[in-house]
Amino acid sequence: MTLISCRPAHRGRAAVCWRSPHPRAATAKCKDSSYSYARSFRGTCSHHRGGKYWYR
Repeated sequence: MTLISCRPAHRGRAAVCWRSPHPRAATAKCKDSSYSYARSFRGTCSHHRGGKYWYR
């Protein structure tokens, strides 16, 4: 699933949009394909078979 993410216009700059493979605020993708929004790595996706990818 590819999502469109956008940065809003700011101080005379045009808005910029791009394709993103994950929701904007997601910090990890779990092994069951759900997304995590946890603030730390510890325990992320613990009820979803563990973490598969982490995003910065």
